[in-house]
Amino acid sequence: MDYTKKITVMREGQKFLRNLNANGKAFHLDDDVEECFKIGKDGDLTLKEANLLTERQQELHSIDWGMFGDCHGFHCHIHNDGLDTEGNFYFENEFLDQYTIQDVKDVFNAASKNFNHEKYLGCNKETGALTFGHIDDVQEFHSGGGFYHLFILLQSGHVISHSKADKFLEISKKKWESIIKYYESDSENEEDGFGYEPNNDDHENRCLDFSLNNKEVK
Repeated sequence: MDYTKKITVMREGQKFLRNLNANGKAFHLDDDVEECFKIGKDGDLTLKEANLLTERQQELHSIDWGMFGDCHGFHCHIHNDGLDTEGNFYFENEFLDQYTIQDVKDVFNAASKNFNHEKYLGCNKETGALTFGHIDDVQEFHSGGGFYHLFILLQSGHVISHSKADKFLEISKKKWESIIKYYESDSENEEDGFGYEPNNDDHENRCLDFSLNNKEVK
């Protein structure tokens, strides 16, 4: 595992923590690295790796984790497939206004049931079966005229979007680093992000009508 890359934003921290889990190196992020691993030539980490991991650990504590609150919130999120023992998300709902936490679950579940998991939801042998733990970010935006949209960024980089007024759900063809880059792609002369998905291949298999009122898919 590469411990050398600095962590400056949430998306980098998310990828780092997912890699720690995948490589069997997950540990409590408040504990000293030297107390959690055997250090040395024949140990879990070399001295150089331990020092680098300590640097990354400090960076994980210093970045903005948005709706997850801190690195502990996201670590629990991925380690427990997104939900606690009472079925609640590990992220905070104060980041939502027109949508609710239940709406997030319903939109995610509708996408899970209707879209190809490997092709559009990024599921493979490495990432495992799709769970709420594959969510890396959730945001909503108001595009004017009373149109509210929910966006769910997946670990794979694909973005699930839902329009409340149009009762329309779709998933992005491309992979994106963040929701804001997807939402504002037209301002950077990239006409393949939000609002331009029909320009991309196979759109008919990446969209559906979905009402949050009756959970009906058409």
